[in-house]
Amino acid sequence: LVSNGVQGIGMEDSAVGLYMEGQERGLLAQQPIHAGEVVLRVPLRLAITDHPHDAESNSLVYEGAPWSVRLAAKIVRERVQGAASPWAPYMNVLPATVPAPLEQFSWDDMQQIEWQPAQAAVYEANWLVSDAYNRATGAGDKLKGLMKLPEGMSWPGSE
Repeated sequence: LVSNGVQGIGMEDSAVGLYMEGQERGLLAQQPIHAGEVVLRVPLRLAITDHPHDAESNSLVYEGAPWSVRLAAKIVRERVQGAASPWAPYMNVLPATVPAPLEQFSWDDMQQIEWQPAQAAVYEANWLVSDAYNRATGAGDKLKGLMKLPEGMSWPGSE
């Protein structure tokens, strides 16, 4: 990391250190960290990024797609490339699924949520997934076609 310009890690006095065990990795605080303290700097060139004027992202998704959909499309594209992707080591440690109410509970179960802000968040997430799937055209359809999902799974909103 240090050789790639990352600051705040890999030194004896670093506030954070890498945690690696099996397929998991992350950061651990090695000393007390104060509010507002910068503990890590990562050059932007080392990040998968997105912005509305990014021609690459615009070719993957529909016009006006939110950043989360745009970033997800980039990640899907990198996963499809497998070992050929320069991001392969990162892609390999991402979880295959992320627990989410839309996948873990039925719609009827979610209707039982009584706290209005939580219920609104569930509805918004459901709309975002459904809208992104339904509006995927061109390259988005190509991404859907390239991704082989495990048996018994389907793209959200495709049923």
